[in-house]
Amino acid sequence: MLPKIIELKRTIEARGLRALIEVDGGVSPDNIVDLDRAGAQIFVAGSAVFDKGDPRRRARGLVNQMSRAQRQG
Repeated sequence: MLPKIIELKRTIEARGLRALIEVDGGVSPDNIVDLDRAGAQIFVAGSAVFDKGDPRRRARGLVNQMSRAQRQG
């Protein structure tokens, strides 16, 4: 998935387009930062949030993980 996102981001930039890249499916705590760094800007994380316990805590965890990664650069 990462190579496709990287290529899509390059294409969007090369053509001067204004488009957001969304990843719907397969988003998890293990890959959300890599997806962001590759160029994705919208994340749909159904299973990562709802499959294992407290969805509010799990969603907050994904947001916090992204926030930490963005602060670190």
